[in-house]
Amino acid sequence: MFRFSKIVFFRFFILFGLAFFLFCEKSEAQPRRKVSNWHHNFGLSVGGGNNQLAASLKWFHLYGVDSEQRFRIGYGFRLNFTGGGDIPFYSAPYELRKDKATTDTLELKEPQLISLNIGLYMTYSITERWLLGFNMDLAGAGFGAESPGILYSEQIPQPEGLLIAENKPQYGNLFRGWRDDLGALNTEVYVGYQLSPNWQIRGGIARYKWEFRTPIAFVRDNERYRSAAILGFIGVIWQPFEAFIRCPKQKKVKIKKLKEGEF
Repeated sequence: MFRFSKIVFFRFFILFGLAFFLFCEKSEAQPRRKVSNWHHNFGLSVGGGNNQLAASLKWFHLYGVDSEQRFRIGYGFRLNFTGGGDIPFYSAPYELRKDKATTDTLELKEPQLISLNIGLYMTYSITERWLLGFNMDLAGAGFGAESPGILYSEQIPQPEGLLIAENKPQYGNLFRGWRDDLGALNTEVYVGYQLSPNWQIRGGIARYKWEFRTPIAFVRDNERYRSAAILGFIGVIWQPFEAFIRCPKQKKVKIKKLKEGEF
């Protein structure tokens, strides 16, 4: 089993507080209020798979494109944290990775990484409460401690591999068209359910890519090694300015009883 750093997951939850539910009250039909096309969202998600755990904290800003605001697109920032144990990282450059004969493996003991990225965010509302979502990191920076590992390659004569004590995270992150991306990038596809005007729960899959570098190029003139894993996740979204309009509350009106002869 691997040990995570002292970053505690519940610190993320404190930022959101306890979820509460707001429901519409029964009232007579009234004209709908105009709502801004821009929507602020704050989110938290946790997930795991393939001997790896991950968590993310995000803020994203969506714009309702159509008149009903079913399709929304925008930008956002995401803070990712991931860690695991005995995770294989493979040759990152595409020209090496596309052929198994030139793909080397760097197995890291306890890699951990934090990244902060700007990205693209999109949602589509199927109904008033159900929606589909997609987002992807585009660029940012990564931070993390060094991790020991073993490098396996046809160019290394020892069958037990080469022990490398100081493997560092890739500090720059950049989307470069899927094939040859750089650094740590997170992509999510999910289904969401609107619990109330302010709260949404969601679940889906995430493709998380991250990289480490060896101190020097030991084989094939390459220092970069990448891991890409499919992780399941669940999360919550807080929308402080409401995702849909609440029904207006009725004002209580006092009824004055008329005496006989009064109009």
